[in-house]
Amino acid sequence: MWRESQGIRAYLDRLHDRVERENIHVNIWAQCNSPHLTDELLIVANQQWQQAENLVAAEPEVLRRVKLSRMSVDYAILERGRLQALRKLPVNERFRPLVGARFNPFFDVLWTSKLNRLNEWNLLNKETYRRDLAKDLRMPL
Repeated sequence: MWRESQGIRAYLDRLHDRVERENIHVNIWAQCNSPHLTDELLIVANQQWQQAENLVAAEPEVLRRVKLSRMSVDYAILERGRLQALRKLPVNERFRPLVGARFNPFFDVLWTSKLNRLNEWNLLNKETYRRDLAKDLRMPL
C-alpha cells in the first residue's frame, strides 16, 4: 500500500505546502478557479497520480481505489478546462491537452463508481454531465 501512496503523498504535500506558503484559505464552497488550484499544480498532480497508478498497475483492487481517489483531481482538471473553454479563466495552451487526456479516464471511473453527486445539492445524471461537459469543452463524444 505504501507504494501508491508515494505519488499521492507527493500531491498532498505539494498542495498543502502551496496553501501554507501563500496563505491561501479555502472554504467549503471553493470552485475550480480557486487560488489553491492552478493549471501548473494540476499538471504536476496529474503526473503524481499517474505515478501512483503505475506503481500498483498489477494489483487490480488497489488500482481501482487509486483511480477512485484520483477523481477529485480529474474533476478539477475538467472543470478548470471548462472555465477556460468558456473564457471564464485565461486559456492555457499547455493545460488544454491534459483536459482532453483526462476526459475519458474520468468518465470510465465515474460509470463504474457509486458516485451519485458532484455537489451536495443535486443528484448526478452521469450522461447529462458528460454530454454538457463535452459540449463546453468542444470535445466529440
